[in-house]
Amino acid sequence: LRRLKGRFLLSLNDCPKARNWFNGFSHTEIAFTYTSTRTPRRFRELLFANYPLPATLTPVPVVEGANSDADAYTDDVA
Repeated sequence: LRRLKGRFLLSLNDCPKARNWFNGFSHTEIAFTYTSTRTPRRFRELLFANYPLPATLTPVPVVEGANSDADAYTDDVA
């Protein structure tokens, strides 16, 4: 990925191995709820990129009928 000429954004489960493997890339943490399971559960993931990412992401309210099964995030950049 370090030699990639384009941009990439990768999402992985938050674990020490992922943090180690992609050390040196821009990263930020996100948390969201998987609702496709019988009992919805909250999970943490890491976003890695070869471009600057915001330190934190702000949840955006879900609009009924538009991907209401997924949490949405924004970086608050206008």
